[in-house]
Amino acid sequence: MQEGRHPLDEMVARHKEVQRVCNAFLEVLRMDDESSLQRHGVWAEKTSVQQVILMADGATFPVVVSVQQWLLSCASTPVIVHAAGQPPAFVGPDTAVLGISYSSQLGGSDTIAQLCAAARQKGAQVHHIVMHKDGGSYDATDSQLAISLHEAVPWQMQTIRLWWWVAAVLQQLGVITGDLVQEINVARRAAATFTETLLPHVPLQENLAKQIAVHSYGKAGVFYVAPELASLAAIWQQVWQLTAKTVASAEYYPVAYSAAPGWTGQPIMKPFAVIDIASEHTGQSAAMKQLAKKLSGQRPQSMLVFVPGKTVAAQLVQGTVLAHLAAGYTAVLHGKPLAADEVMRRLLT
Repeated sequence: MQEGRHPLDEMVARHKEVQRVCNAFLEVLRMDDESSLQRHGVWAEKTSVQQVILMADGATFPVVVSVQQWLLSCASTPVIVHAAGQPPAFVGPDTAVLGISYSSQLGGSDTIAQLCAAARQKGAQVHHIVMHKDGGSYDATDSQLAISLHEAVPWQMQTIRLWWWVAAVLQQLGVITGDLVQEINVARRAAATFTETLLPHVPLQENLAKQIAVHSYGKAGVFYVAPELASLAAIWQQVWQLTAKTVASAEYYPVAYSAAPGWTGQPIMKPFAVIDIASEHTGQSAAMKQLAKKLSGQRPQSMLVFVPGKTVAAQLVQGTVLAHLAAGYTAVLHGKPLAADEVMRRLLT
């Protein structure tokens, strides 16, 4: 081993899958989605509605909730995320419904297609975005738009592209004011720059994603997220389970307080990697500091992680990037593949 290098650096240098995936992930962040959408022409006409419902399946739900958190900070039209078995009772002609699914998720796109059909019967204006790994097997119609996935990147890492597509469709519908697409383009460029600091060739002492992986090695992940980044909790939990292949739980403040008593009955030496996630822009909140102080000696020492970015969109997108790459390096330490399809197929079929 080269002197001064951490064993993870050596493992990653020899790991062809993680090198290929991480470099291709950077390509995903830089994809020209705008040209792809333009090739479809005017896919959705401007409309006048009172509310927007985003219907997501299990594969896309966490990132869609994150998109909703951003929209709630800048949109005048109510935006609701829904994942139940049938559309809400209030859906009608004054509602725009946007279905969002990953087609090879077991039951995924079928479930959303059924929800979209039911919403259309109630008079709603319905559109459906489908992420499909084979690309092109879905034809764009007046209500369905296919997004081809990068073949070198696991699907769960490509859900980050939904930020741009949801913004573009809502802007095309005219139901949200402001240039949302431009805001997401800025956030994606910042995320690409941030990703360059997390790539395999960057040594551990300068690579936050690798540092998180080392902190998490052999342990279940427990994530506590600042309120302004609340939707990252579900993203980190899902990513950790799909990519790192380990059990994880996540809470956001102030809900995190209700989880605190669970630590008081546990021996301190437990296989948990506790990570506090806060905004670099606003810093660690008083609530997060207080809980860490109260639980000192009751839970394992936490790792404080700051997510960069000055806007809500930039912070949420970069926080998602960090989750994906940290989970990828953790998978390397655990000797697991980054892709989730084969594991899910083996467990669920």
